[in-house]
Amino acid sequence: AAGYVGGDDGAGPDAEAAVRNVQRLIEGGFTTFEIAEADADRGGIDDDDKGAASSSKRSGGATRKRKENGIKGRGGDKKGRGGVLVREWAEENVYGRLRKETPPSVLRDCQLATRVDVAPSDCSEFGPPSAVRRAVGEALGRIGGDCLDSVQVPYRADSPYHLDILDALQDMKREGLIRSVSGIDFSSSLVAEAATCGFPLDTNRVKVNLLDPDPYDKFSNAGGGTKLLIGSPLAGGLLTDRFLDARENPGLLYLSRSERYHTETSLRTWVERRGEGGSSDKDTWRRFYKEVLSTLGDMSHRYQTSAASIALRWAMHLDGMGSIVVRTRVGTDGEDEAKPYRRHVDLRGAFKFELEDEDLERLWEISGRRRRRQEEFDNFFGDFDEGSFPGGDGLFLPDPSNQRLWL
Repeated sequence: AAGYVGGDDGAGPDAEAAVRNVQRLIEGGFTTFEIAEADADRGGIDDDDKGAASSSKRSGGATRKRKENGIKGRGGDKKGRGGVLVREWAEENVYGRLRKETPPSVLRDCQLATRVDVAPSDCSEFGPPSAVRRAVGEALGRIGGDCLDSVQVPYRADSPYHLDILDALQDMKREGLIRSVSGIDFSSSLVAEAATCGFPLDTNRVKVNLLDPDPYDKFSNAGGGTKLLIGSPLAGGLLTDRFLDARENPGLLYLSRSERYHTETSLRTWVERRGEGGSSDKDTWRRFYKEVLSTLGDMSHRYQTSAASIALRWAMHLDGMGSIVVRTRVGTDGEDEAKPYRRHVDLRGAFKFELEDEDLERLWEISGRRRRRQEEFDNFFGDFDEGSFPGGDGLFLPDPSNQRLWL
Protein backbone atom coordinates (compact mmCIF):
# COMPACT_ATOMS: atom_id res chain seq x y z
CA ALA A 1 0.00 0.00 0.00
CA ALA A 2 1.04 3.53 -0.35
CA GLY A 3 1.71 5.59 2.73
CA TYR A 4 1.21 9.14 1.51
CA VAL A 5 3.90 11.45 2.87
CA GLY A 6 3.81 15.02 1.57
CA GLY A 7 2.55 16.27 -1.76
CA ASP A 8 1.51 19.48 -3.42
CA ASP A 9 -2.23 19.57 -2.77
CA GLY A 10 -2.36 19.21 1.00
CA ALA A 11 -0.46 20.13 4.12
CA GLY A 12 3.18 19.25 4.51
CA PRO A 13 4.23 16.09 6.27
CA ASP A 14 4.84 15.69 9.97
CA ALA A 15 7.61 13.11 10.39
CA GLU A 16 6.77 12.20 13.98
CA ALA A 17 3.08 11.71 13.21
CA ALA A 18 3.88 9.83 9.99
CA VAL A 19 6.11 7.33 11.78
CA ARG A 20 3.56 6.88 14.55
CA ASN A 21 0.75 6.26 12.06
CA VAL A 22 2.83 3.86 9.96
CA GLN A 23 3.44 1.88 13.15
CA ARG A 24 -0.33 1.81 13.76
CA LEU A 25 -0.84 0.50 10.24
CA ILE A 26 1.78 -2.21 10.81
CA GLU A 27 0.00 -3.24 14.00
CA GLY A 28 -3.22 -3.41 11.97
CA GLY A 29 -1.68 -5.91 9.55
CA PHE A 30 -0.62 -3.56 6.72
CA THR A 31 3.09 -4.04 6.22
CA THR A 32 3.96 -2.83 2.71
CA PHE A 33 4.39 0.88 1.98
CA GLU A 34 5.26 3.17 -0.91
CA ILE A 35 6.10 6.85 -0.95
CA ALA A 36 3.55 8.69 -3.04
CA GLU A 37 5.23 11.05 -5.48
CA ALA A 38 4.20 14.70 -5.79
CA ASP A 39 2.39 13.76 -9.03
CA ALA A 40 1.05 10.47 -7.69
CA ASP A 41 -2.48 11.33 -8.80
CA ARG A 42 -1.23 10.57 -12.29
CA GLY A 43 0.70 7.53 -11.13
CA GLY A 44 -2.13 5.28 -10.04
CA ILE A 45 -2.38 5.78 -6.28
CA ASP A 46 -5.62 6.94 -4.69
CA ASP A 47 -5.97 9.78 -2.23
CA ASP A 48 -9.37 8.63 -1.05
CA ASP A 49 -9.36 9.95 2.52
CA LYS A 50 -8.70 13.57 1.64
CA GLY A 51 -12.08 15.19 2.12
CA ALA A 52 -12.88 18.50 0.46
CA ALA A 53 -10.46 20.07 -1.95
CA SER A 54 -7.85 22.47 -0.63
CA SER A 55 -8.94 26.05 -0.20
CA SER A 56 -6.49 28.84 -0.92
CA LYS A 57 -6.02 29.31 2.81
CA ARG A 58 -5.24 25.64 3.34
CA SER A 59 -2.92 25.50 0.37
CA GLY A 60 -1.05 28.49 1.72
CA GLY A 61 -0.64 26.72 5.04
CA ALA A 62 0.59 23.63 3.22
CA THR A 63 3.24 25.66 1.43
CA ARG A 64 4.42 27.24 4.67
CA LYS A 65 4.61 23.89 6.41
CA ARG A 66 6.60 22.32 3.57
CA LYS A 67 9.08 25.18 3.80
CA GLU A 68 9.36 24.66 7.55
CA ASN A 69 10.16 21.01 6.91
CA GLY A 70 12.67 21.84 4.20
CA ILE A 71 10.60 20.50 1.32
CA LYS A 72 10.16 22.27 -2.00
CA GLY A 73 7.07 21.85 -4.13
CA ARG A 74 7.35 21.39 -7.87
CA GLY A 75 6.81 25.09 -8.42
CA GLY A 76 9.79 25.93 -6.20
CA ASP A 77 12.32 23.85 -8.09
CA LYS A 78 13.49 25.04 -11.49
CA LYS A 79 14.29 21.50 -12.64
CA GLY A 80 10.93 20.07 -11.59
CA ARG A 81 12.46 17.91 -8.86
CA GLY A 82 9.63 18.43 -6.36
CA GLY A 83 8.64 14.76 -6.36
CA VAL A 84 12.26 13.67 -5.93
CA LEU A 85 12.75 16.05 -2.99
CA VAL A 86 9.61 14.74 -1.27
CA ARG A 87 10.79 11.17 -1.77
CA GLU A 88 14.26 11.87 -0.43
CA TRP A 89 12.80 13.64 2.59
CA ALA A 90 10.46 10.72 3.30
CA GLU A 91 13.22 8.15 2.88
CA GLU A 92 15.30 9.85 5.55
CA ASN A 93 12.69 11.26 7.93
CA VAL A 94 9.98 8.58 7.75
CA TYR A 95 11.56 5.32 6.55
CA GLY A 96 14.87 6.04 8.28
CA ARG A 97 13.22 7.07 11.51
CA LEU A 98 10.84 4.11 11.34
CA ARG A 99 13.80 1.72 11.13
CA LYS A 100 15.35 3.31 14.22
CA GLU A 101 12.16 3.35 16.29
CA THR A 102 10.65 -0.02 15.36
CA PRO A 103 11.92 -3.41 16.59
CA PRO A 104 13.80 -5.39 13.89
CA SER A 105 11.51 -8.36 14.54
CA VAL A 106 8.57 -6.22 13.38
CA LEU A 107 10.33 -4.68 10.37
CA ARG A 108 11.39 -8.12 9.20
CA ASP A 109 7.86 -8.67 7.89
CA CYS A 110 7.56 -5.18 6.35
CA GLN A 111 8.43 -3.87 2.92
CA LEU A 112 9.38 -0.22 2.48
CA ALA A 113 9.38 0.56 -1.23
CA THR A 114 11.06 3.45 -2.99
CA ARG A 115 11.70 4.19 -6.65
CA VAL A 116 14.41 5.18 -9.10
CA ASP A 117 13.94 7.86 -11.71
CA VAL A 118 13.78 6.98 -15.41
CA ALA A 119 15.69 9.37 -17.65
CA PRO A 120 14.19 10.62 -20.94
CA SER A 121 15.80 9.83 -24.29
CA ASP A 122 17.43 13.26 -24.56
CA CYS A 123 19.24 12.97 -21.24
CA SER A 124 22.98 13.15 -21.89
CA GLU A 125 24.02 12.57 -18.26
CA PHE A 126 22.33 9.20 -17.78
CA GLY A 127 24.75 6.27 -17.80
CA PRO A 128 23.46 3.02 -16.32
CA PRO A 129 24.45 1.07 -14.38
CA SER A 130 26.52 3.68 -12.55
CA ALA A 131 23.60 6.15 -12.25
CA VAL A 132 21.28 3.44 -10.93
CA ARG A 133 23.86 2.19 -8.45
CA ARG A 134 24.44 5.73 -7.24
CA ALA A 135 20.69 6.30 -6.75
CA VAL A 136 20.26 3.03 -4.84
CA GLY A 137 23.33 3.77 -2.70
CA GLU A 138 22.02 7.23 -1.81
CA ALA A 139 18.59 5.80 -0.91
CA LEU A 140 20.26 3.18 1.30
CA GLY A 141 22.18 5.93 3.03
CA ARG A 142 18.97 7.82 3.80
CA ILE A 143 16.89 4.81 4.86
CA GLY A 144 19.59 2.77 6.57
CA GLY A 145 20.05 -0.97 6.69
CA ASP A 146 21.91 -3.41 4.46
CA CYS A 147 19.46 -3.54 1.54
CA LEU A 148 16.36 -1.91 0.08
CA ASP A 149 13.14 -3.88 0.45
CA SER A 150 11.76 -2.92 -2.96
CA VAL A 151 12.77 -0.61 -5.82
CA GLN A 152 10.08 0.56 -8.23
CA VAL A 153 10.69 1.58 -11.83
CA PRO A 154 7.95 3.80 -13.32
CA TYR A 155 7.26 3.49 -17.04
CA ARG A 156 8.19 6.58 -19.05
CA ALA A 157 7.06 6.69 -22.67
CA ASP A 158 9.91 8.96 -23.81
CA SER A 159 12.68 6.81 -22.34
CA PRO A 160 14.64 3.95 -23.95
CA TYR A 161 16.38 3.02 -20.68
CA HIS A 162 13.91 0.72 -18.90
CA LEU A 163 15.76 -2.51 -19.68
CA ASP A 164 19.11 -0.90 -18.82
CA ILE A 165 17.75 0.10 -15.43
CA LEU A 166 16.25 -3.33 -14.79
CA ASP A 167 19.57 -4.94 -15.77
CA ALA A 168 21.43 -2.85 -13.18
CA LEU A 169 18.80 -3.50 -10.51
CA GLN A 170 18.87 -7.24 -11.18
CA ASP A 171 22.64 -7.25 -10.60
CA MET A 172 22.15 -5.45 -7.30
CA LYS A 173 19.40 -7.90 -6.37
CA ARG A 174 21.82 -10.79 -6.90
CA GLU A 175 24.36 -8.94 -4.76
CA GLY A 176 21.84 -8.64 -1.92
CA LEU A 177 21.42 -4.86 -2.10
CA ILE A 178 17.76 -5.13 -3.20
CA ARG A 179 15.10 -7.65 -2.22
CA SER A 180 12.62 -7.07 -5.05
CA VAL A 181 12.13 -5.03 -8.24
CA SER A 182 8.73 -3.71 -9.34
CA GLY A 183 7.36 -1.92 -12.37
CA ILE A 184 4.74 0.82 -12.51
CA ASP A 185 2.48 0.85 -15.59
CA PHE A 186 4.77 -1.40 -17.64
CA SER A 187 3.11 -2.80 -20.75
CA SER A 188 2.66 -6.57 -21.07
CA SER A 189 5.19 -6.65 -23.90
CA LEU A 190 7.80 -4.78 -21.84
CA VAL A 191 7.25 -7.08 -18.85
CA ALA A 192 7.68 -10.11 -21.13
CA GLU A 193 10.74 -8.62 -22.82
CA ALA A 194 12.35 -7.92 -19.46
CA ALA A 195 11.74 -11.53 -18.34
CA THR A 196 13.18 -12.85 -21.61
CA CYS A 197 16.31 -10.75 -21.07
CA GLY A 198 16.73 -12.14 -17.55
CA PHE A 199 15.37 -9.09 -15.68
CA PRO A 200 11.99 -10.36 -14.40
CA LEU A 201 9.78 -7.98 -12.44
CA ASP A 202 8.42 -9.23 -9.14
CA THR A 203 5.31 -7.05 -9.50
CA ASN A 204 3.78 -4.56 -11.94
CA ARG A 205 1.29 -1.94 -10.74
CA VAL A 206 -1.44 -0.71 -13.10
CA LYS A 207 -4.55 1.45 -12.65
CA VAL A 208 -7.78 -0.61 -12.47
CA ASN A 209 -11.16 0.22 -10.92
CA LEU A 210 -14.89 -0.25 -11.47
CA LEU A 211 -15.02 2.69 -13.85
CA ASP A 212 -12.08 1.49 -15.95
CA PRO A 213 -11.35 -2.26 -15.70
CA ASP A 214 -9.85 -2.42 -19.22
CA PRO A 215 -6.20 -2.26 -18.07
CA TYR A 216 -6.74 -5.49 -16.14
CA ASP A 217 -7.29 -7.41 -19.38
CA LYS A 218 -4.43 -5.57 -21.03
CA PHE A 219 -1.82 -6.26 -18.36
CA SER A 220 -2.94 -9.50 -16.70
CA ASN A 221 -1.38 -11.79 -19.34
CA ALA A 222 2.17 -10.45 -19.04
CA GLY A 223 3.56 -13.75 -17.79
CA GLY A 224 7.07 -14.27 -16.49
CA GLY A 225 5.84 -14.81 -12.91
CA THR A 226 5.14 -11.09 -12.45
CA LYS A 227 2.31 -10.40 -10.01
CA LEU A 228 -0.24 -7.76 -10.96
CA LEU A 229 -0.84 -4.99 -8.42
CA ILE A 230 -4.11 -3.07 -8.67
CA GLY A 231 -3.67 0.69 -8.32
CA SER A 232 -6.42 3.35 -8.21
CA PRO A 233 -9.11 0.88 -7.03
CA LEU A 234 -11.15 3.82 -5.67
CA ALA A 235 -10.73 6.06 -8.74
CA GLY A 236 -8.97 8.78 -6.80
CA GLY A 237 -11.76 8.89 -4.20
CA LEU A 238 -14.78 8.94 -6.54
CA LEU A 239 -15.84 5.46 -5.36
CA THR A 240 -16.20 6.40 -1.69
CA ASP A 241 -18.90 7.50 0.73
CA ARG A 242 -17.93 11.11 0.12
CA PHE A 243 -20.07 11.23 -3.04
CA LEU A 244 -22.96 8.90 -2.16
CA ASP A 245 -25.35 11.86 -1.77
CA ALA A 246 -23.93 13.92 -4.66
CA ARG A 247 -26.75 13.68 -7.20
CA GLU A 248 -25.33 16.58 -9.19
CA ASN A 249 -21.78 17.28 -10.34
CA PRO A 250 -20.09 18.90 -7.30
CA GLY A 251 -17.84 21.05 -9.48
CA LEU A 252 -14.09 21.41 -9.74
CA LEU A 253 -13.73 23.54 -6.59
CA TYR A 254 -15.10 20.70 -4.46
CA LEU A 255 -13.00 17.96 -6.02
CA SER A 256 -9.48 17.11 -4.90
CA ARG A 257 -6.73 16.90 -7.47
CA SER A 258 -6.94 13.12 -7.71
CA GLU A 259 -10.74 13.28 -7.99
CA ARG A 260 -10.49 15.80 -10.82
CA TYR A 261 -7.94 13.62 -12.59
CA HIS A 262 -10.13 10.50 -12.43
CA THR A 263 -13.18 12.50 -13.45
CA GLU A 264 -11.33 13.35 -16.67
CA THR A 265 -9.92 9.84 -17.16
CA SER A 266 -11.68 6.91 -15.48
CA LEU A 267 -15.16 8.46 -15.49
CA ARG A 268 -14.82 9.66 -19.07
CA THR A 269 -13.68 6.18 -20.15
CA TRP A 270 -16.68 4.68 -18.37
CA VAL A 271 -19.09 6.97 -20.27
CA GLU A 272 -17.40 6.45 -23.64
CA ARG A 273 -17.70 2.68 -23.20
CA ARG A 274 -21.46 3.25 -23.26
CA GLY A 275 -21.32 5.23 -26.46
CA GLU A 276 -22.01 8.53 -24.73
CA GLY A 277 -18.66 10.27 -25.11
CA GLY A 278 -20.34 13.54 -26.08
CA SER A 279 -22.38 13.85 -22.89
CA SER A 280 -22.05 17.01 -20.84
CA ASP A 281 -20.30 16.93 -17.47
CA LYS A 282 -23.65 17.29 -15.70
CA ASP A 283 -25.23 14.39 -17.61
CA THR A 284 -22.14 12.24 -17.09
CA TRP A 285 -22.24 12.78 -13.34
CA ARG A 286 -25.98 12.13 -13.14
CA ARG A 287 -25.52 8.77 -14.86
CA PHE A 288 -22.52 8.02 -12.63
CA TYR A 289 -24.66 8.72 -9.58
CA LYS A 290 -27.64 6.72 -10.84
CA GLU A 291 -25.74 3.61 -11.95
CA VAL A 292 -22.57 3.49 -9.84
CA LEU A 293 -22.90 5.55 -6.67
CA SER A 294 -26.46 4.42 -5.99
CA THR A 295 -25.41 0.79 -6.40
CA LEU A 296 -22.43 1.21 -4.08
CA GLY A 297 -24.66 2.98 -1.56
CA ASP A 298 -27.25 0.20 -1.63
CA MET A 299 -24.61 -2.52 -1.21
CA SER A 300 -22.79 -0.67 1.55
CA HIS A 301 -26.09 -0.41 3.45
CA ARG A 302 -26.87 -4.10 3.04
CA TYR A 303 -23.36 -5.24 4.00
CA GLN A 304 -23.06 -2.61 6.74
CA THR A 305 -19.77 -1.34 5.40
CA SER A 306 -18.42 1.58 3.37
CA ALA A 307 -18.70 2.16 -0.37
CA ALA A 308 -14.90 2.05 -0.55
CA SER A 309 -14.90 -1.43 0.99
CA ILE A 310 -17.35 -2.60 -1.69
CA ALA A 311 -15.08 -1.27 -4.46
CA LEU A 312 -12.00 -2.82 -2.83
CA ARG A 313 -13.75 -6.16 -2.37
CA TRP A 314 -14.65 -6.19 -6.08
CA ALA A 315 -10.99 -5.64 -6.94
CA MET A 316 -9.99 -8.52 -4.64
CA HIS A 317 -11.96 -10.88 -6.87
CA LEU A 318 -9.88 -10.15 -9.97
CA ASP A 319 -8.23 -13.40 -11.01
CA GLY A 320 -4.45 -13.26 -11.00
CA MET A 321 -4.37 -10.22 -8.73
CA GLY A 322 -1.41 -10.07 -6.38
CA SER A 323 -2.33 -7.11 -4.19
CA ILE A 324 -4.35 -3.90 -4.10
CA VAL A 325 -2.65 -0.55 -3.56
CA VAL A 326 -4.54 2.08 -1.59
CA ARG A 327 -3.22 5.56 -0.93
CA THR A 328 -3.56 7.10 2.51
CA ARG A 329 -2.09 10.05 4.36
CA VAL A 330 0.15 9.10 7.27
CA GLY A 331 1.17 12.63 8.26
CA THR A 332 -1.11 15.22 9.81
CA ASP A 333 -1.87 18.82 8.94
CA GLY A 334 -2.99 21.76 11.00
CA GLU A 335 -6.70 21.02 10.54
CA ASP A 336 -6.54 17.33 11.49
CA GLU A 337 -4.10 17.23 14.40
CA ALA A 338 -6.89 16.65 16.93
CA LYS A 339 -8.56 13.93 14.86
CA PRO A 340 -7.64 10.35 15.86
CA TYR A 341 -5.94 8.33 13.13
CA ARG A 342 -8.33 5.55 12.11
CA ARG A 343 -7.22 4.64 8.61
CA HIS A 344 -6.00 1.19 9.66
CA VAL A 345 -9.41 0.51 11.21
CA ASP A 346 -11.34 1.74 8.15
CA LEU A 347 -9.32 -0.36 5.71
CA ARG A 348 -9.87 -3.53 7.71
CA GLY A 349 -13.55 -3.22 6.78
CA ALA A 350 -12.78 -4.68 3.35
CA PHE A 351 -11.93 -8.01 5.01
CA LYS A 352 -15.08 -8.36 7.11
CA PHE A 353 -17.48 -9.57 4.43
CA GLU A 354 -17.75 -11.46 1.13
CA LEU A 355 -19.68 -10.15 -1.84
CA GLU A 356 -22.47 -12.45 -2.97
CA ASP A 357 -22.19 -13.70 -6.52
CA GLU A 358 -25.14 -11.68 -7.81
CA ASP A 359 -23.59 -8.51 -6.37
CA LEU A 360 -20.31 -9.27 -8.10
CA GLU A 361 -22.21 -9.71 -11.35
CA ARG A 362 -23.99 -6.40 -10.78
CA LEU A 363 -20.69 -4.59 -10.19
CA TRP A 364 -19.26 -6.04 -13.39
CA GLU A 365 -22.42 -4.95 -15.18
CA ILE A 366 -22.07 -1.32 -14.09
CA SER A 367 -18.38 -1.40 -15.03
CA GLY A 368 -19.43 -2.10 -18.60
CA ARG A 369 -17.39 -5.31 -18.81
CA ARG A 370 -18.15 -9.00 -18.50
CA ARG A 371 -16.80 -10.87 -15.51
CA ARG A 372 -13.93 -13.24 -16.27
CA ARG A 373 -14.54 -16.40 -14.28
CA GLN A 374 -11.88 -18.82 -13.08
CA GLU A 375 -13.47 -21.68 -15.01
CA GLU A 376 -12.89 -19.75 -18.25
CA PHE A 377 -9.18 -19.86 -17.52
CA ASP A 378 -9.41 -23.56 -16.65
CA ASN A 379 -11.30 -24.40 -19.85
CA PHE A 380 -8.86 -22.40 -21.95
CA PHE A 381 -5.77 -23.99 -20.46
CA GLY A 382 -7.41 -27.42 -20.68
CA ASP A 383 -7.31 -27.16 -24.47
CA PHE A 384 -3.51 -27.30 -24.49
CA ASP A 385 -1.01 -29.86 -23.36
CA GLU A 386 1.75 -28.80 -21.01
CA GLY A 387 4.45 -26.90 -22.91
CA SER A 388 2.27 -26.17 -25.93
CA PHE A 389 0.89 -22.77 -25.01
CA PRO A 390 0.71 -20.41 -27.99
CA GLY A 391 2.02 -16.89 -28.27
CA GLY A 392 5.40 -15.36 -27.68
CA ASP A 393 4.44 -13.31 -24.62
CA GLY A 394 3.60 -16.30 -22.44
CA LEU A 395 0.54 -16.69 -20.25
CA PHE A 396 -0.18 -15.45 -16.73
CA LEU A 397 -1.57 -18.22 -14.53
CA PRO A 398 -4.05 -16.72 -12.04
CA ASP A 399 -3.51 -17.27 -8.33
CA PRO A 400 -6.73 -16.23 -6.56
CA SER A 401 -5.37 -17.46 -3.23
CA ASN A 402 -2.87 -14.61 -3.07
CA GLN A 403 -5.28 -11.76 -2.44
CA ARG A 404 -3.82 -9.21 -0.05
CA LEU A 405 -4.51 -5.56 0.46
CA TRP A 406 -1.52 -3.24 0.52
CA LEU A 407 -1.83 -0.05 2.46
